[in-house]
Amino acid sequence: MTSGSVLRETRERKNYDLNTVARRLRIRPDILRAIEASDFAAMPPRGYTRNMVNAYARFLGLNPTEIVNMYLDEAYAYQVERARSSAPGSGFVMEGTTLTGYFGVGGDVVIPESLGITSIGEAVFYECESLTSITIPEGVTSIGEDAFSCCTSLTSITIPESVTSIGNNTFSSCTSLTSITIPEGVTSIGNQAFSLCESLTRITIPASV
Repeated sequence: MTSGSVLRETRERKNYDLNTVARRLRIRPDILRAIEASDFAAMPPRGYTRNMVNAYARFLGLNPTEIVNMYLDEAYAYQVERARSSAPGSGFVMEGTTLTGYFGVGGDVVIPESLGITSIGEAVFYECESLTSITIPEGVTSIGEDAFSCCTSLTSITIPESVTSIGNNTFSSCTSLTSITIPEGVTSIGNQAFSLCESLTRITIPASV
C-alpha cells in the first residue's frame, strides 16, 4: 500500500472524479495521476509535491501527516534507487554542479571542493543516521530542503561563507546537534530549518537574514 494508492482508493470510494478533484485543488490532473501512481519521475520537485499530497489528503478527509510521511519515505527510497547505480566510489552523486545524493558510510564527511559543487539538493543526506559531522566546501551557495533532516548523530556542521540560502527543514530532527553558526552571507533561512533539534542550545544567525 502506497500513499498514492491510499489517495486513489479513497477518492474512488467517495466517487470523486479526478478532474473534479483537480479543479477543486487547482492541481493539474496529470500531476494527481502521477501522485496516485507513485510515478516520481513525473512529479514536480519534492517540496511542491509534498504540499500537493498534504492538500489532497485533507480534501479526502485523510490524516495529512500520515499520508505525507508515507510519500516522503517513498520519495526517498525512489531517490536512493535512482541514484545508487550512478554513485561513484566516493558516495557522492552529482547532477551538473548540484549534489543530489550520498551513499557513503557516514562518519565525519568532508565534501571535496574539487567536485565543484554549487548547491546541495533536496534530502541528499536525509536519514543518514551514521553521519556525525559535515564540512561543506566554499563555492556552495544553497543548501536544499531536508538536506540533513533526521541525521540523528550529526553533531558538527561547517557552513562556508559562500552559502546564501538554507531551505525548509534543512536540519530538522538533527537531535544530536548542539550548536551551529550561520555565516554572514546567508540572507534566507527556510521554515522549520531547525525544528525538533532538541539538543540545540546555541545558534548564531547573522543580521543579513
